[in-house]
Amino acid sequence: MNDPFLRGLIAGLIAGTVKDIPDSILHSLFHLKELSFWDYAGVLAFNRMPTGFVEITMAVSFEVVFSMGVGVLFTILADKPIKTKHYLLLGLSFGGAIWLFITAVIKVFRLTQLQTKNLSDPLITFMLSVAYGLLLTVIDHRLKNRKSGS
Repeated sequence: MNDPFLRGLIAGLIAGTVKDIPDSILHSLFHLKELSFWDYAGVLAFNRMPTGFVEITMAVSFEVVFSMGVGVLFTILADKPIKTKHYLLLGLSFGGAIWLFITAVIKVFRLTQLQTKNLSDPLITFMLSVAYGLLLTVIDHRLKNRKSGS
């Protein structure tokens, strides 16, 4: 598949959805995280934590759309300005950079609802973000090298 935009949408959708599964389990079932990824999207969309089925569903949808947008950004960057044979390392770095960027935005704009007090939230969120970047690059690599008609 030669279209980096479409590859990014597909890779972002899959990687974002897969990333949300362990996030949901660690947040809702095991309570190892105060905030889920959709809480971030919900605070930006509603100016407060999402509550109730409709708001949480909308926040999850916003978060997946964000993951798709980040996927597009990645495939465009990986296609043109950043060419490397070490695509797995690129994906790991990209996922970590996204986490760092979002964390910086939260601190700069003093989004207190999204600032956690424990150590487990940033560590788990970082690991899931790096896993997202890795999965994003693997999916993009497979789509890019896929033969037409197969």
